[in-house]
Amino acid sequence: HYTFEFARRAEQLKMPVIDSSRAILACSNKLYLYELMVRSGVPMPPTTVVTRRGRQHVDELVQRLGLPLMVKIPDGRRYRPDPGNRIRRRKHPLDMSRIEALPLSEVPERVLQTARRAVHQLGNGLFGVDLRQQGQGCVLLEIIDNPWIRGDIEDREAKDLYERLARAFRQRLENR
Repeated sequence: HYTFEFARRAEQLKMPVIDSSRAILACSNKLYLYELMVRSGVPMPPTTVVTRRGRQHVDELVQRLGLPLMVKIPDGRRYRPDPGNRIRRRKHPLDMSRIEALPLSEVPERVLQTARRAVHQLGNGLFGVDLRQQGQGCVLLEIIDNPWIRGDIEDREAKDLYERLARAFRQRLENR
């Protein structure tokens, strides 16, 4: 992907980057990311690898892993299934589409600890961390390099977000 190529070239030129090429590779390879997080003690939901031949066993997967079931291509390629094979969003008690933004001061410490432990494995970058509450704890769904910062969520709860990002990048420029 071009973001990886830009980051790699900037690193070769000793230029500061927000996302390292290593972090981009790790975030785009879901299987590698899963193994890294599990080795590091970051809680993850039950996970299995399914090949093209294994897709006939969907009922078994649902029975073993439960719902909601998240399906990802391991190496991060974008894939749009045929219209007949798409999952339709249904209102379900386990609907994972609700996003809740909180000021950092109101985020439970166990959630912050999980997020910090996860991104610590990837270095000092700008990451989106998708967590799902589960009982008294939480599990990591994924880490996104180069996350989309939504004006109606992050901006509302972190008024100084852009100033903090600019200060961090300026510090990297000064330290190189």
